[in-house]
Amino acid sequence: MKRNKIAALALAMTLATPLTVSAYDTTQLQRTEIIIKQSYEKLDCPYVWGANSTKEFDCSSLVQYTFKQANIKLPRTSAEQAKCGTEISLTDVRAGDLLFFDTRSGISSPSKTTHVGIYMGKDYVLHASSAKGKVVIEKFSESGMVPLLTTIRRMY
Repeated sequence: MKRNKIAALALAMTLATPLTVSAYDTTQLQRTEIIIKQSYEKLDCPYVWGANSTKEFDCSSLVQYTFKQANIKLPRTSAEQAKCGTEISLTDVRAGDLLFFDTRSGISSPSKTTHVGIYMGKDYVLHASSAKGKVVIEKFSESGMVPLLTTIRRMY
């Protein structure tokens, strides 16, 4: 019950940002709403590497699952997902975009995508965190993930 209230509030906050017709069309809005809603419903689900279910996730299976609910088919791994869609800049990021990261510690080059999260709007990212053992939402600018960012992709 509490999670549903939080999800509803977060969805309302995310979608309360004024949008222009040129920024979104109806289909984009509907897909974004579905992705945001489905993502929030998975908060606190356990993190399991290689998971392939609707109750436990790793980062890329969470993305694959939520995007599938919006009729967007994505590959299984974060490295494969990072090759899809259109690359955009951090200044153009909006709710529903995917943030990709290289989380390997101590390795600086070449860059490799090892993690993915869903940008939820207003500087928040939702992802399946191996460190926290569950699906979490964090303030992106305070998460420590900013320097690990490899690309941002828009899938629709």
